[in-house]
Amino acid sequence: MDNIWLVVSIAVAVGIAVGAVGFWLIANPEKDGGAKSRKELAELNNKVEQQQLQINEHSVTTADLVNKLTLTYKEVYDHLAQGAQTLCDADAATQVLEARENVSKLIASDEARDINPEPTGPAKDYAPKNPDEAGVLSEGFGLTDAAESK
Repeated sequence: MDNIWLVVSIAVAVGIAVGAVGFWLIANPEKDGGAKSRKELAELNNKVEQQQLQINEHSVTTADLVNKLTLTYKEVYDHLAQGAQTLCDADAATQVLEARENVSKLIASDEARDINPEPTGPAKDYAPKNPDEAGVLSEGFGLTDAAESK
């Protein structure tokens, strides 16, 4: 009977020890690892924010430069048109003014922004073939009837 009480008390002591160690591990995570992870996360967040600010600044600067380029192009074009009016005869000056109006209309229109406004149509089959054969892009290319395959 004495052995049973000894075994029970050892089991209780071991249980308490295991519970205490488990509680300590759960309640106190690694102090260095947790702090290090939080510090790395904060550094990464800071880096991402800095990159976003740089991207925004770059976009704004690019937009300003493109606007300046557009205005400079217009000033050069106006200068050339004015020079053509003063240096050319009346017929040439009239042609320059008409061309200037057409360019202004093109720049302002939405069609000038389209890269390829006309549809290109379906793909063309340029693969070498005999005249009586179906082309590679043909709907029936490579298909055989069930009777032919048997």
